[in-house]
Amino acid sequence: RDGAASDARALLREAVKRAPRGARECAHAFTATIEAEAKKRDGSAAAACELLTAMKDSGCRLDTVAYTSTIAACAKQRDGSAATASRLLVEMAAPPQALAPSLYSYTCAIEAHARRPDGRAEVASKIFSKMREAGVEPDEVTYGSYFAALAYCQDGRWEMAADALVAMRARGGALRRSH
Repeated sequence: RDGAASDARALLREAVKRAPRGARECAHAFTATIEAEAKKRDGSAAAACELLTAMKDSGCRLDTVAYTSTIAACAKQRDGSAATASRLLVEMAAPPQALAPSLYSYTCAIEAHARRPDGRAEVASKIFSKMREAGVEPDEVTYGSYFAALAYCQDGRWEMAADALVAMRARGGALRRSH
């Protein structure tokens, strides 16, 4: 895994040299490198964030996959990345990007708050609510991350987790696993 990230960085440098500013190929190279960093065992959130910033600075068009991969890296990190994940989720939806977060984007941001030292149940709950308001339906992975965030983070709210479970069951409890 770690070797793949190094290989991806080497390919990225070559792609950036060859591609015209803002080219789709450049964006794909950045996204692939961010994904490689996110797949590292520790999530390498700092490296993924640096790459996302470099992607912006290079003029490449940002996309949902680049943001979501960076948020996923934050979710794997064990020290202080929950706030960064939340910030990236807001940033991707705001102008000039104005990207629609995917189910996986929301789930990763919620997961970043589950069992993390800086995780906040209130923030995870707001992300979950915002996801529902956007018309994105949670799946079983999202609910699992949400319950973990409500129950285990430093300001855990068991009663909120219980309410969410009751609401889920009231909707039929039929969940799908989509990622």
